[in-house]
Amino acid sequence: MDAAPNATDPGCAEVMVRLPDKLEGLDLRETNAQAAAAWGSPASVLLTCGLPAQPPTSLPCLPVGTVEWIIDDSKPAFTTATTHGRKPVTQVVINSTQTGGQAFLADLETAIAASPTDQDVAACK
Repeated sequence: MDAAPNATDPGCAEVMVRLPDKLEGLDLRETNAQAAAAWGSPASVLLTCGLPAQPPTSLPCLPVGTVEWIIDDSKPAFTTATTHGRKPVTQVVINSTQTGGQAFLADLETAIAASPTDQDVAACK
């Protein structure tokens, strides 16, 4: 995994220290990139914090608890969920062989909610 451009953002540190040890039964594993995490063996869920601000999109926006996610399931091999209205931006990639994508996002809510909201971004519609 490669670190995101803004991986050193203090908001990423807040997210990383709150990540769960398990996601729907998948164990957290070590990665070699700052502000990145993976669960499962082989890794089935990847998280990267510190992405650049995302442009407006027509992709669906899904609120999960207090966190809003832009969902891109256009690739058959995986689903990508990117935070909406958070600084820094965090992205989760879920292998399509895994079920319970929304449950993974719910498990991450506490960690992601530690990152500040971006007041310049409108809420999901």
